[in-house]
Parts: sequence; C-alpha cells; structure tokens
Amino acid sequence: MTAPSRAAIARSKRAPSSVCNVKSGICLQIGEETYIDATNKLGFQINNCQAVYVNGAQGSKTTVNLTNAAYESSSYVIGLATQDIANNGQGKITVRGLVHDCDTSSWVEGTRLFISTQNGNLTDVKPSAPLHGNFVGTVVYQHSNHGIILVNPSNTPELDELHDVGISNKTINDLLSWNGS
Repeated sequence: MTAPSRAAIARSKRAPSSVCNVKSGICLQIGEETYIDATNKLGFQINNCQAVYVNGAQGSKTTVNLTNAAYESSSYVIGLATQDIANNGQGKITVRGLVHDCDTSSWVEGTRLFISTQNGNLTDVKPSAPLHGNFVGTVVYQHSNHGIILVNPSNTPELDELHDVGISNKTINDLLSWNGS
C-alpha cells in the first residue's frame, strides 16, 4: 500500500480500516492501533520491530531505550518501534496494534513473543526468574521481510509489586504468610 499524502485518509487493501499518513510511510489503522511519539537519544539507531521501554523525556517527547529481560529497569516494555528511529531522531512506537515488516521467519503464526536478554530483541521462550518474562505480542504473519506482530504488551508484576503484598528485607527461602488482623 502506498501511504496517502499528509493528513489524508484512505482505504488500505492490506487492512480493512481507514489509514492516515502519520509520518512518511507510517500508516495508522484507525481504531485498531495506538502509537506514541518517541525520541531516540541512545547514540545508535533503534530498528523497526525492536522492543522499547520509556527511559525519560526530552521536552514534551518521551525518550525510549531497548528492553532487556535481565534487568528490572529495562524490562517494562511499552511497545515496538514502528519504524527505524535514527539517533537523536523521533519516531513512532506501537503500544497496541500491528507492526509490519518484521523478520518473523523464526516463528510460526500464533507464536507468543517476550522480551529477551538481547537488547530490543524478542524471543518465543518466556524468560524464567530471575529474568523478567514480559509479554510483547503475537506473530500474525510469518515472513523474513514482511512479518507482522500484534503488539499487546503485558508487564508481569513481581511479588512485591502486587497491591496487597507488603515485603521488606526479603531473603532467600523466606515464606509469605497472611496477616489476618
């Protein structure tokens, strides 16, 4: 599909909903996707389909970094880059919806994807503790260049992040108990 001119709305043959040219080559499936604007201050390019988390702000723009399941601070996935984002550049992050033109050749359609211990990469094997096994999305179309991922991130809470659990000074082999008072 060719992107329509700026602010134009057109029908897509690839998707049944209307699309709007948000930024050169980026089309929003109206009512089916949600984007955020993000700034890349990492010193290198963020590639299309890489998983990112919010690491700050610059002015009114969110800044992002690549996720990594090995570290709690970088495991809170917000979505996938919808385009290559140059260093010091701005781009779109899909927080819900379809991301196109991913390399999904390693996974069959329907495969659930998680953040991995390789910065920004995805895996079909849920990382186990002490790694952070946060869900990113599902493979919709398997292809080496035109793969599609349905982004629907879910950050799995850790035990001490649950609303009715209070933990302080935890040590190995501690047990939880219910305080009935």
